[in-house]
Amino acid sequence: MIGNIDQAYLIRLINRVEPVIKRKVRYLIYQTTELTDELMDSLDSKPVLLWSNALN
Repeated sequence: MIGNIDQAYLIRLINRVEPVIKRKVRYLIYQTTELTDELMDSLDSKPVLLWSNALN
């Protein structure tokens, strides 16, 4: 995840969904300034956009 994330709310949601999907959810939180092309290339999997406040 990138940006200003409400970590307590995220953990509550993860705790609710893990038993439903029968899988462990892992997450990383990066500040927007930490996002670089090198970081994106080094990730094992591609990120999934959860939401955006940008108008397209």
